[in-house]
This record gives sequence, structure tokens and C-alpha cells, in this order.
Amino acid sequence: MAKLEFYRQQTTPRVIAPDVGGLGRIQSGLGQAGEAIARGAVAAGQMIERRNLEVEKRREDEAAIDASAKSIELTSRWMQEEQALQQEAEAADDFETYADTAQERYNALVGEYLPNLKSDKARDWFAQRSGLQGLEVQNRSMQYQARSSVAKTVRVATQGADDARRVVLSDPSQYAPMASSLDLIADRISDADAREKFRGQQKALLAQDAASTAIDKNPYAMRKALDKKKGETGYAFLDALDPDSIGPLKNEADRRIREIEAQRKAEQAKVREQLNQTIKDQEALLLAGYPVKNPLSRAQFAAGGLDAKAYAEYQESFRIGAMAASFAGMSPDQINSALQNEKPAPDQEGFANRSARYNVLQKSAAQIITDRNKDPIQFAEARGLMPVGQLDPVNPDAFTAELKNRATIGKTMRKEYGAPTRLLKQGEAEAFSNMLGNMTPVQKTDFLKQISRSLDRDSYTAVMQQLAEGVPVTALAGRMMVNDGSILLRQGSFGSADETVLVANVASKILKGEELLNPSEETKKLIGKASYPMPTETLLRPAWNAVVGDAYRGDVQSELVSYEAFRAYYAAEMAERGDNTGRYDAAIAKRAARAVSGGVTDWNGSKIILPFGMPADTTLTILRSQFGKYRGVANIPKDAELDDYELMTIGDGKYAVLQGTTPLVDNNGRFVVVQAK
Repeated sequence: MAKLEFYRQQTTPRVIAPDVGGLGRIQSGLGQAGEAIARGAVAAGQMIERRNLEVEKRREDEAAIDASAKSIELTSRWMQEEQALQQEAEAADDFETYADTAQERYNALVGEYLPNLKSDKARDWFAQRSGLQGLEVQNRSMQYQARSSVAKTVRVATQGADDARRVVLSDPSQYAPMASSLDLIADRISDADAREKFRGQQKALLAQDAASTAIDKNPYAMRKALDKKKGETGYAFLDALDPDSIGPLKNEADRRIREIEAQRKAEQAKVREQLNQTIKDQEALLLAGYPVKNPLSRAQFAAGGLDAKAYAEYQESFRIGAMAASFAGMSPDQINSALQNEKPAPDQEGFANRSARYNVLQKSAAQIITDRNKDPIQFAEARGLMPVGQLDPVNPDAFTAELKNRATIGKTMRKEYGAPTRLLKQGEAEAFSNMLGNMTPVQKTDFLKQISRSLDRDSYTAVMQQLAEGVPVTALAGRMMVNDGSILLRQGSFGSADETVLVANVASKILKGEELLNPSEETKKLIGKASYPMPTETLLRPAWNAVVGDAYRGDVQSELVSYEAFRAYYAAEMAERGDNTGRYDAAIAKRAARAVSGGVTDWNGSKIILPFGMPADTTLTILRSQFGKYRGVANIPKDAELDDYELMTIGDGKYAVLQGTTPLVDNNGRFVVVQAK
């Protein structure tokens, strides 16, 4: 506003009024009149002149105000233009022509305003004012251009320095060549201050990065080097460090060493834990008699922080374990002999450890014998004792061939290892039991006959004993099915023959009755789930007991199975007569009890079960003959007879010899048993 006032003062004309006081001295009338006219004319002229001056002044004032407004507008527009120019230059990353471009743009803006100003004086003032501002624009744009160019150079140089830092972060040994590269990069910066600042900062960062990476890779070596004097560290990047950086780097090395040590201990603890678990797993395998394929090495023990003594103990355990694994191919007598050889003496060195390993051997031997007796076929397959195939009843030829193979394996396992005769694996026995449970009587008969035709009598009986765990009544019928004998149902009187029934027919009737009482899935689909109506247990149980008495006192499980077979036989008999009322028929119940039990006979006031299809007199003759081998054994007198003792049925055709209620034993402490088969 001061400039605007100055401009007004310079453009407003000064008016010097004339001295009209002398007119008063003219006294004549004419003179006064003329004077008055003259004064009027002068006054009128002065008024016109003042009016013109005022108009001119207003015009100039307007022109001055307009010029001032446009000057402000020019400044505002240039600020926006300058910002846009700088953004363009930064976007293009090109600052070389910025000052010239800015001056051209500014002059162009000025050129837009000058023709439109309202007076020459306003134009002169605007030109002078914009010219002064143009000098400021030129100066500021040149400063921006120089500053930005240097910044660009530094930025480019920094990118190169970052590349050099990445190299030493990967490989600290590249510090020297990367430092030389930084010197070359710094020399490209034209501004001396910026150049030296860049060189100092980037070299310090490069050395720091190299040192940090080297510490991370090998903190132990770096920690020793950091304790040495500058120039004697053996590392160029350490020698290039600022003294103030040494302390923090030592702390960093110490921290890294602690981390490594903690990690090493943790890893060692983890390895030790895994190692201990592996040792336990291997000991478990050895305990079960399995060989260990990949024994642990000394280096593995060292990695887990276990000493040589622990490894020596492991090797000894491994030797014992290998011996335990060999038990799988030994007979019980051979196993006992091996155990005796390994039994430690109290005066032996390391008796405690030897005793512990001996206990492992004992447990392993016991486990092997248990597993071998529990599932001989599975044991033979798992230990590679004999080749075992799959039993596939869908393929009759293959099924028959494998059954014969199993019979051979079963006999070998019994002869060589004392294992019981079991031809089916546990899983197979369960599967066949389930399969039989869902068969019709005809299907069961066909399947059981298929098995019987493939095996000798003892092997077939062994299979039936295994199936008895799942389908006991069916297994009982299966055992009877292959018997060619007959069972006495009723003793003939004068003039009438004995009434007998073939054992095989009893088996067939049991299967039919079982289907009535426990329908297969196929039968259930046809007739529903309702079972055949039967008399109450209060009627059936006494009828059964009246026939068998105490004959099953030594084999309760067989009594339970036989009773269920008795119910099945009764149901089949009643169904054949077309009686579905569930009424009780005492005669049929008696026949069913005699048929299913196979026959019962008295012996010294108690009852025994006869073998299926063998008459009582034949059975007793064989038993008396069998007893002869026991005379003079243990407490049995040489002249003793079987008739002097009691008999108790303990299996099909097997009887324990008792004195009163106490079983007789031989010299080896085994029960005295006579067999009718």
C-alpha cells in the first residue's frame, strides 16, 4: 500500500492557485464588474480543471488498484506454476533445464498481464514490480535446480552404496572392493560438502554392515578381533570402524554368542531327547525280540551330549538285544539254556548293569514265548520263520493250498517251538467267525467242509477251536461234522435195537436250529428278526442237567456252548415236526441233550462226557490203557488202576485224573491226563 500511495503521489498533478487578493484594490464599478466576470471565468476554468484532474486521478487510481491486484494474482499463479514445474521435474528426475523453463514460464505469465493493464503508468509500475519478482524467481529456480541436481546425484550414489552394502551383508570379505567402489561413486558428486558427507556416512555404514554380518556368521572370531588394536584386527572393515562403534559391536558379538550357545544347548537337548526316545524304541523292539536295522553311532551319542560310557552301555544292550531277537527261532529249552549262559554272577564287574540286561533278556524271552503261543502264524510271518500266504475263501484252490501250508507251519511251530496248533491269525479267525455268523446253514456246511477236506483231523480241530471264540455253536457243529461215528440216544430193551444218530447229522441239525434261534442277515431279510419260539429256561435247563449232571464240572465254557447247541437241536427237532408253538416236549429235550453232549457215562459216582461217536465201553478201555504209563510216577503206585481214581472231563476226549478232588501230577509237576483219542 505504501508503494500504491507513492504511485498516486507521483501521478497526481499539483495545482497552484493565483493570488486574487489584489482585485479588492480595484475600486471602479466597471473594473469591479470586469473583475467579477474575470473571477467567474477563472473560477469556472478552475472548476473544469479540477474536475478533469479528479477524473484523471480516479482513472489512475483504478489503474493502480488493478495493477496491484494483477501483481498479487501473478504471484499466486506463479506459486502454483512453480509447484507444478517442480513436480514435473521430480517426476522426470530431470533438473538440468529447470531454471530456464521456470524463467520462460514466468515471463509468459507476465506477458499475459501487461497488455491488459489500464494505463501506461500502471504498465510501467507492473513491469518494474514483475521484473523485481522475476529476479527472485530466477534466483530461487537456480537454487532449486542446483540443490535438486546435487540431491539427485547423491540419491543415485546412495543407490550404488546400497548395492555395495547388500554385497557385504552377504559376504563381508567383499568389503575392500566395495569401499573402493564407494570412492568412485562419491567422486561423481559435484558439491564438495555433499561429496565428503556422503563418503563418510556410506563408508561407515559399509563397515558397520560388514562387521554385523561377520559377527552373525562367526561371532567367536569377530569377538577376538574386536579386542585387538586398530590395524591389527586382520579385517579391513573392523580397522575402518569408528572407535565409538567397537563397544556396541562387542555387545552384539556377545549377544550372538549367547544366542548360539543357547541354541546349541537347546538343539543338543532336543537331539538328546530324540536319542533317548530312539534308544527306548530300540530297546522295546529288542525286548520283543525284533532286530534293530539301524543301530545308533558314537557320533549320534556325542551330538546328544552323551558320553562314551553311555555308548558302551548301549552297545552292550544292543548285543543283548540281538541275542533276544534270536530267541524267536529258539525252542523254549534253547531259550532257557541261553538265559543261563547270560546270567551274571554276583562277583562280576558291573553286576548291576549286567543284571538289568539279564532282566531284559528274561522279559524278552517271556514276551517272545507269549506272542508265539498267542498267534503262531502271525509270529512266524512277522519273524520270517516260514512263508505265510493269505487265506482267500473266494478262490477255492488258493484257499485250500494255503490251508495245507498253514497245517505244515502249525505242526512245525508245535514241534520246534512248543507253540499250540493255531492255523489262523487272530484277525483271520475274527473275520471267518463274522463271515460264518452271516451264513445260512447250507453255506456254513459247505464252508466247513471245504476246510475239512484241506486238513488232517488235528489241524481241522485246531481251526474249529479258534473259530469257537467267535461262533462257538457253529464251531462245535463243525467239529462234529467230520465224525463218522454215532451217538446213543436210547438203550434198546429186550427185542428192540439201540436208537442212535450219526454225529454228522447232529451237527447238521445244530446248524439248522442255530439259524432258527439266531437268524443270519440273509434270513432276517426274508422273515424278519423274530427268532423261533422256545420253552422257558425253567423247563429246558433241568432237562439238560438231568442228562449231563456234573460231567462238565471241569470245563464250564464247553458246558455253556453245548447247552446253546442243545437248544438249537431242540428247536430244529420241533421245527421238523411242524411245531412252532414253543411248547415243551420232554422226550425231545432228552434226545437233544444226549445227542449234543455226545453221550454221558458214569465213572466212580461222577459223570464224564464221551468223545463224539465213541461208545462208553470203548472209551473206558482206552482210558484204562492210557493210565498204565503213569504207574510208578510221582505218588502213583505201580499196581494202581484207573478205577481207583476219579475222572473229570477237561476237553473232547480228555480227562484229568483226580484223587478225590485233587488232580494227580507226574514227576514234572504236570497234571496226569488220559485221552481216548
